[in-house]
Amino acid sequence: MLERLTVSNLVLIREADLELGPGLTVVTGETGAGKTILLGALGLILGARADGAVVGPAAAEAYVEATFAVEPDDLADEAFEGVREVLPDDEDALVLARRVTAAGRGRALAAGRATTREALERAGERLVGVVSQHEARA
Repeated sequence: MLERLTVSNLVLIREADLELGPGLTVVTGETGAGKTILLGALGLILGARADGAVVGPAAAEAYVEATFAVEPDDLADEAFEGVREVLPDDEDALVLARRVTAAGRGRALAAGRATTREALERAGERLVGVVSQHEARA
């Protein structure tokens, strides 16, 4: 379950920190409020390819981070290969992050340690379901 999403310098969002409760989360708002940018942030966490155009105008890099509540048994799934190896043994939350520079270079992190974008993508397929007007992830 997604517990928290932190976004820094992503397109027009300078700083955002969302704490999410259990169950279904629905994000609504006026046109231009940033809903699509938040989905883009989540996409980066879930392994989407990085592009320097996502970096806000006042920064050299964008940073997105998500905290997920996971059960130790869930991490045994092969989808978490490349992520579980860097997690501390006593950790009950999975923190995934991405850094993207204005030059388009990206860095994937799990529990603050380097991993691959592909590892985030595999883990993300098990962690999140997103349904939106233009995009769906199962």
